Amino acid sequence: MNWTQEPDPQRLALLDRLVRANHALWERFSLEAQHARVMALLDALDAGCGIEQVASALGVHVSEVDVAAWTGTHDRLMNHA
Repeated sequence: MNWTQEPDPQRLALLDRLVRANHALWERFSLEAQHARVMALLDALDAGCGIEQVASALGVHVSEVDVAAWTGTHDRLMNHA
């Protein structure tokens, strides 16, 4: 499913945030931009957005999201920062 077809407004907002974070990363690659994209990715997945939607929002193949999805909870991410 294309991310723009998400019927739930809260999940749609999370997917929109992911799209914006992804664009920001490509415009100015920095550690902060990378962190923002990862957090947006985790928030979208945690909220129940489908991997297909997340892939669509990022403009990547589903298999690339599968690889990123293992990162786990925000706590695990913050402990590795």
